Amino acid sequence: MDIGGILGGVGGGSSLFGGAGATRDSFLQLLVSELRNQDPLEPVENTEFLAQLAQFGTLEQIQNLNANVLGAAVAQQLLGAGTLIGRTVEYVDETGATRSGVVSGVGIESGDILITVGGEDVSLGRLVRIEETPTGS
Repeated sequence: MDIGGILGGVGGGSSLFGGAGATRDSFLQLLVSELRNQDPLEPVENTEFLAQLAQFGTLEQIQNLNANVLGAAVAQQLLGAGTLIGRTVEYVDETGATRSGVVSGVGIESGDILITVGGEDVSLGRLVRIEETPTGS
């Protein structure tokens, strides 16, 4: 049994092993099921099973690497947003009005980087201008 077709969806965020609760156990159950249902006149070779296990191991490592890269990217974005603290920003609020204020903090909510301006959380995507805050403000 070639699992290349099953693993082909990996990378798009939707795969047999990428869903909630999918684990190495799920893969092993699939292999056991394959053993039980194989044609006794044409059994699958041991090398094919080893290749499938190796493919799954590689998939797990790629998924772990992807999670690490995504975590590093979020940390980098957060650090970048941190440089805005103390600066005056201009942004478009939910009503479409342009507002401005001094950034007092940054944070993450549901994977979105937010800055705090005048007690209001603002997504970085709403910023239209960043300026040095004049001294004495």
